[in-house]
Amino acid sequence: MAMSPATDVKRVHVLHAIDGRLRIRVSAVKRDRTRAAEYCEAIRRIAGVRQAVPSLVTGSITITYDASKVNRAALCGALAPIVGDLHVPEAPAVVRGASTMLAHAGHQVMQVVLKSAMEAALKHAIFALL
Repeated sequence: MAMSPATDVKRVHVLHAIDGRLRIRVSAVKRDRTRAAEYCEAIRRIAGVRQAVPSLVTGSITITYDASKVNRAALCGALAPIVGDLHVPEAPAVVRGASTMLAHAGHQVMQVVLKSAMEAALKHAIFALL
């Protein structure tokens, strides 16, 4: 069966990426053992790729590679003819945004806790005076 990324793959994007490991969502491999095997066989032929393991349940492929032989950008470029163009999210911006949101939420929680504690202390002081 010849692969045709333009017509076979509806959605392809990077789910997780660290040096040496890349997990991509390829909707075409979900519950399709034959197609998953074809894609993984082709991916394993990319220089530097050590392993390509599909998940038929999630429709993803986990790729382990030698980061000293191929970098993530080159790997994504080599994957395009096989699975189609990859959507690679802006990971640093997402992480930075999440950290900022978490810090802001923590600050808001502290304000609420401090306000509640001050109100309780004030109530105790008033009752003590009465």
